[in-house]
Amino acid sequence: DAKLDEALRLGAPNLDGHLGLGPPQWAAARSDITALLTAGSAIDNDACKQRYLLPMAEAHMQMPFTVGDYTDFYLSIEHARNVGSLFRSRDKALMDNWTCMPIGYHGRASSVVVSTSANPRRPYGQIAIPDAGDPPEIMPTRRLDFELELGYVVGNSANDIGEPVSLANAADRLFGVVLLNDWSARDVQAWEYRPLGPFNGKNFLTTISPWVVTLSALEPARCAAPPQDQGAFPVLPYLAQTDDVHAKAAYDIDLQVSLRRPSWPSEVVVTRTNAKTLYWSPSQMVTQHTLTGCNLRPGDLLGTGTVSGSEAGSYGSMLELSWSGAQPLQMPDGTQRSFLEDGDTVVLRGSARGAHGERIGFGECSGTVLPPLAHFP
Repeated sequence: DAKLDEALRLGAPNLDGHLGLGPPQWAAARSDITALLTAGSAIDNDACKQRYLLPMAEAHMQMPFTVGDYTDFYLSIEHARNVGSLFRSRDKALMDNWTCMPIGYHGRASSVVVSTSANPRRPYGQIAIPDAGDPPEIMPTRRLDFELELGYVVGNSANDIGEPVSLANAADRLFGVVLLNDWSARDVQAWEYRPLGPFNGKNFLTTISPWVVTLSALEPARCAAPPQDQGAFPVLPYLAQTDDVHAKAAYDIDLQVSLRRPSWPSEVVVTRTNAKTLYWSPSQMVTQHTLTGCNLRPGDLLGTGTVSGSEAGSYGSMLELSWSGAQPLQMPDGTQRSFLEDGDTVVLRGSARGAHGERIGFGECSGTVLPPLAHFP
């Protein structure tokens, strides 16, 4: 049936073509597909099920879209305070600009992969203790970490170079959300990040989940964002959200991270948190990114940065959970973890609730740490 083929876009290898449409077309496609997958629909018979559906056990998940550019933000004030305290000091944890705008840096799109398609190999890097006076060395990172994030997928028509996207129009540029693990080499990052920020400590791998959960599906999960009044200066008008917008600017998405190894009886949940704690909203990310007239294109990926809560069990990285190694986590085999070990599998999961309380799952975002190369080239 031509209509079914068109609705399900069976010939498309990914979502690239769909991303370039817009909210009306996205909503229509979602409505059509929902209707088709509802009991009593045109494909609710054995012949159509065999043609259009695939058992989950036989499904091989692929990259859902082609990542054009990747920008990683720093939206969690709890994470920023924790890392600032560890890298600098408690009294200088937040830089003056942090509460004035969403801070971000440009990541590496070529090393963004879909869950389980590639695993992080412990990278070599230039490592030294900042301000210690010792020369750097080349060695495998001893502080490999995960970062629990969400990734917002850009869609709709690209804005022209030189044309910012206003806050009122920003939401129409976002198609959906994936889980995102921005693997990090903390000791490499600590030495290199001054003065320009992360580079080799972040560019070796970023993993996303294969399912893009549309923002329309997450509409029931919208909720109030935290008050944006924690800085010395007020938010400038171009980023300021009206009260009614702010009341629905965040998403109530439960997130967790587990570690597992083949020898363990079960996996260990090391953190549980929620995306509704993020200080800056997805729309504010878009508006800040395009402030200079930078063009965002369909398939661009905007990471939230690590999602951390206010309690120790809600931190979104091992750096925070172990407080940079001062408070190691206990594992089922009696060992401890300050940072990730070779053979550790990291699994990110997320879920929200629909209008009738139904669970909206994000699938899994996972990867297993591989040992470093035997010799540095």
